[in-house]
Amino acid sequence: MRPDLLPGHLQAGYGNRLAPNYVTLPGILSAEECERLIARFETRGLEDGGLVGEVSAPDIRRADLVWLDADRADLWVLDRMMKLVADANRDIFDFALGGFDEALQLTRYRADALGHYDWHSDRGGNGFSRFRKLSVVVQLSQPETYEGGDLEINATGRIEAMPRTRGMAILFPSYALHRVTPVTTGTRHSLVTWVHGPNFR
Repeated sequence: MRPDLLPGHLQAGYGNRLAPNYVTLPGILSAEECERLIARFETRGLEDGGLVGEVSAPDIRRADLVWLDADRADLWVLDRMMKLVADANRDIFDFALGGFDEALQLTRYRADALGHYDWHSDRGGNGFSRFRKLSVVVQLSQPETYEGGDLEINATGRIEAMPRTRGMAILFPSYALHRVTPVTTGTRHSLVTWVHGPNFR
């Protein structure tokens, strides 16, 4: 295992599974880089994140989305995520992965819009989601700027709240149940991506 992934720099929850339920990696993005990504909400077109399976489901999800293009302005983000996933998968998960088949997503949960995302799995359904194997969430907002909005993972029947540290990446198998609790004050921003591959065997 790489020295920067030794205990003290990494937190993993294993439960009773061979693969960890989640891994947290701090310092993936700097404060300046987080602000650059948050600013995309002012320069890119917003998409309604209340759709689930192409159907409006505001009781399940309320969010604003911005999709990052694989252009020069956003290429640094994709490069960072590719390196992060390659290192974490080699050293920790050991999944058979193929690549990033979907665009990177910026997500905004606002208290004034009752922002949240109820319990769900990232894997399943139709299209690319059938091949999602590893989910990555990077916290972009300063934790003191919002209340609620906790990312919680329930992979073994026990709910675990993830750290809110700015710039931290949280990686977990895409089959794991997780949610974002309602934001009650302020706004929570995150970067989300999925890594795809052949079916688990």
